[in-house]
Amino acid sequence: MSFLAQLHAQQNTTTTSNDSALQLYYLLRIQDAPQPHALPRLELHLIVAESAGSNPETTAANINKGKPYTPQNQHLTLPPPFIHNADKSILEYLLAEPTHSGWPVLQRKKLNFFWQQLCATERVYLQQHANAKALKVCPKEAATSVLQWQQLTNGMQQLLPEALENKQLFQSIDELSIFALALTPTQANISRCELALKISSVEGVTNQAISSEQENEIITALKPLNYCLNADDTPAFLDKYNNHWNTLKLPLPTLASATVLDTQVRGGIHCDNIYHSGKNTDVISLDFVYISKSYCTWFNDKDPAAHYVVLNNELFTIRRKPELEKAFKKQFIKTCKPFEPISLGFSTTQDVIWQQFFLKEKSVLDKSGFIFRISHNFKRHYIQADGWLSELTKSNSGFLQVDLFLQVQNEDGSKENINLLSLLDQIQQYNLANSTGDIQLTLSDGRIILMPGERLISLTEEFGDLLTSGRGSLSFHPNQQSRLQQLETLLPEGSHWQGDMEALDISRQLKQPPTVVEQADCGVNATLRPYQWLGVCWVQHLKNCRVNGLLADDMGLGKTLQTISHLSLEFANNPQQQPALVVVPTSLLHNWFNECTKFAPHLKVLIHHGTSRKMCYKDQPHHILLTSYQLIINDAVFFEKEEFSWLILDEAQNIKNPRTKTHVAIKNVQAHNKLCLSGTPVENNLVELWALLNFLMPNCLGSLNDFKFHYQKPIEQEGNGKKMEQLLNRISPFMLRRTKQAVAKDLPEKTEILQTIDLGEQQTQFYESIKSNTWQELQQSLEGTENQGEQQLFVLSALLKLRQACCDPALLGDTTIPSAKRQHCIEMATELAAEGRGILIFSQFTSMLDILAEDLQQLGIKYGLLTGKTQNRQALVDKFQAGEFPVFLISLKAGGVGLNLTRADTVIHYDPWWNSAAEQQATDRAHRIGQKNAVFVYKLIAENTIEEKIAALQARKAELGNTINNQAQQTGTKFSMKLEELLSLWAEEK
Repeated sequence: MSFLAQLHAQQNTTTTSNDSALQLYYLLRIQDAPQPHALPRLELHLIVAESAGSNPETTAANINKGKPYTPQNQHLTLPPPFIHNADKSILEYLLAEPTHSGWPVLQRKKLNFFWQQLCATERVYLQQHANAKALKVCPKEAATSVLQWQQLTNGMQQLLPEALENKQLFQSIDELSIFALALTPTQANISRCELALKISSVEGVTNQAISSEQENEIITALKPLNYCLNADDTPAFLDKYNNHWNTLKLPLPTLASATVLDTQVRGGIHCDNIYHSGKNTDVISLDFVYISKSYCTWFNDKDPAAHYVVLNNELFTIRRKPELEKAFKKQFIKTCKPFEPISLGFSTTQDVIWQQFFLKEKSVLDKSGFIFRISHNFKRHYIQADGWLSELTKSNSGFLQVDLFLQVQNEDGSKENINLLSLLDQIQQYNLANSTGDIQLTLSDGRIILMPGERLISLTEEFGDLLTSGRGSLSFHPNQQSRLQQLETLLPEGSHWQGDMEALDISRQLKQPPTVVEQADCGVNATLRPYQWLGVCWVQHLKNCRVNGLLADDMGLGKTLQTISHLSLEFANNPQQQPALVVVPTSLLHNWFNECTKFAPHLKVLIHHGTSRKMCYKDQPHHILLTSYQLIINDAVFFEKEEFSWLILDEAQNIKNPRTKTHVAIKNVQAHNKLCLSGTPVENNLVELWALLNFLMPNCLGSLNDFKFHYQKPIEQEGNGKKMEQLLNRISPFMLRRTKQAVAKDLPEKTEILQTIDLGEQQTQFYESIKSNTWQELQQSLEGTENQGEQQLFVLSALLKLRQACCDPALLGDTTIPSAKRQHCIEMATELAAEGRGILIFSQFTSMLDILAEDLQQLGIKYGLLTGKTQNRQALVDKFQAGEFPVFLISLKAGGVGLNLTRADTVIHYDPWWNSAAEQQATDRAHRIGQKNAVFVYKLIAENTIEEKIAALQARKAELGNTINNQAQQTGTKFSMKLEELLSLWAEEK
């Protein structure tokens, strides 16, 4: 039932019982003293609330929720149910007499009776403040307090009642009605406090209750002075009242002489926010600060010429110094010229003027002796950092935490460290991309710190993946400690670091170029080129920094030789360390074995391969164990039990998909150090790069989801060049790539020639027929599913038919239609073979290679054929290198990597592949270190067909690979290849 409903219900009853559900309660509330040095006050409030009977705790809670009541004359004759007879006389006083703070202004005797009536109701409660729990008041016997003059710290004397032990004194009105209060956790013990005077007689000093005459005299004389006398008014007061007060036996103030206090004067600038012209306004005004060794006070122009203070029970006076004040005033007014004068000082609405004042003029004023006093509600208190501090700590789990502090100097000269990252929410509200000036950050106390926008942009962009609202610090995974040096470069010059400095030292060392020592005898039967020896030193440098790396030199620059040289050096320095595991594609196992035998015969090499392979090599001491990616999966139990000094992956793009069995199995191999070799760490998308580096150092680029959000999407889909630059910077310590153009100046020239071929009338008609039929089938297939993965497979399958139609109609079962491209290729091969050239012909269709092989055989041209089914790969390579046949037909997938075919000076790509990197790898079988002739690369493209569209797509995707692989600038082109892009190829074809 609501409060009003209860009230109406009670008004309709005839009961007069004191147990009514609603009662009138008298609530005393403590209020601060109205003036300095006065006693706090008790205010009386009338509250109507539900009664809980004999349960005072519940009643007190109800009072807090009760409704205020205002006395009404008609309620004295027709009282509502909550007003009882005991209340009527109290309400009569409140209605008949003027009130002050809820109390009737009565003579003291009547006020005593009024208090007794209140207490008799047993419905008096007390609150220490407006929202505090109400406590039941228990009246106690009257206490006695002696009136006496008390010396205040400002030199004044005040007539006050003497403090009582364990009791707090309050006054009900601004005269001499005093209450003594003692609080307990459950109730308030309140006594009326009788005032007394100390009376001296021959019997001694006694306390005598104050009479009405004495009370009236005190009120008459001191009420106009707020019961206080300052030192200058004391002589006149004594002249006027000395005789009369002696007669009345009233205490008199002491006439004390004051010593002049030795002070210095300073200008005081008060910054405040006031209500002016209808709005809150920031304003600065001039005061004067007088300072001694033990005291400080502020004056304004309106204050008196003298000021009194009590120090160590001695009265001092401070005399104003007008001439010095005048000089400070002159400088203050001059400084305030940009401001507008108002009645209470100077003000402006222009932030730039306030900034100039606090960030430039304030330091001048400080040096001139001014002191600033800044109110908490002042809105434009601008500050700037004196320095930056980075505090580095390492947790037990190895995570690194960096707290960034701005160092500022406070008004009292103390130093304060402000956590910059705790202001992250404010920083992110700015449009940082367009912010070139200063950014204003508001601190919790209202101060505004100005920060250079460009620096904050760099910090938030570079470390956006680590910034979390409310965290207040950067938390680095141990494998991201290299980022500390990047953080250091983004901080202002002269920034300080403290804490666990080891991680920062390693980060600095990692960013330094490797120390290149003289090419020592590392035991290999070869003289390494300078860039190759640098590669060896780089791997050693990473090991010393306790990180792993990716050697991503161009195909043909000798990554294998560099790796063998590194391992030779490792085992020379530490012969007892565990073996190294080198994982390579199956096709390269014997090539690696031969290279190791050739360049480092002192290293014992075993091959883990074949049906008779062993599962334990403890009885065969060895330095290097060679195996294939497939056997890492098949023999996972064996490899997970072993522990290796090094785990080295050749053609590491084999683990570019983090969800494959190969990637998972490789991650489970235990090794102290890891090294990846890949000429094309990015072939299609940036996740491939993440997969390699995450294998080398988990979380060095964050989680996969974080990487996609912060890097892959902005770079591939949005063309964000800044993100590309940041990514390159992050991976630079762990990835070394040299191109042929940069390091192999003596490598023969490579010429790429794009040859477009007219298919002729018959093959063109065949192609268009296939395109039309396939498009109809594709539309039906796409309408049958909404799964984008399935849709993409349908499109790729349809495009495959078009590509086969470009190569040779025979691939689609029609052997009656001649192939223009096939005829062109055979003619080229015939002519080049007659010139003594070595020719590589690559195709992704092994059936196309078979057709070309038949053509060559009919022409009597010797050839070799290498596909995934070829068993004697190395023997075939050796024969080609020895010149036993001029034409080498190679499957792009089977022979695109790991082969050294430097006898070839001509490369023919019969059909284009989606990934230009795969074609580049194939080309580099010939264009590599050891090649002595110019290399010509021919790409055969069927004119006005899907192959032209694929070539254009290749070019776009190649930009992404080149950017990462060659660490070139990204152009802003979007790189992602999606279903929509595949469908667009059809749209362009139609």
